[in-house]
Amino acid sequence: MEVTGVYHAYGRRAVLGGVDLRLRPGVLAGIVGENGAGKTTLLRILSGELAPDRGTVRHDGGFGYCPHAAVLMLNEPYQGFDWETYQRFWDLATRLREDGRSVLVVSHLAYDAERLDTLWRLDGGRVHGQITEPTA
Repeated sequence: MEVTGVYHAYGRRAVLGGVDLRLRPGVLAGIVGENGAGKTTLLRILSGELAPDRGTVRHDGGFGYCPHAAVLMLNEPYQGFDWETYQRFWDLATRLREDGRSVLVVSHLAYDAERLDTLWRLDGGRVHGQITEPTA
């Protein structure tokens, strides 16, 4: 998935101000940001549920909210999980990555940064601070 120059506003309030990111196949990635940073808006745009005001989102292959897609996008996926379910979630995400699928976890917490291949921070309407990215 490739995202280029994505902007979105609600009325006069700019939420996303030029998001650029590339999610390669087989990458387990995360986006973290404070409440109100635009994480849900970005996820809705990435999934096609909401059109950006400007910019493009390109998907190579399928994507969705189920493990049958090439890209799995999850918004706050482990809210309310007990410890065992939380561990199973990360086991599944790791297996999906090993099968060549991309997994994008969006959260306001960055507790699991070490589990991710790539971590971006959404702040001020832009994605910043790519921590790591595997060399294909």
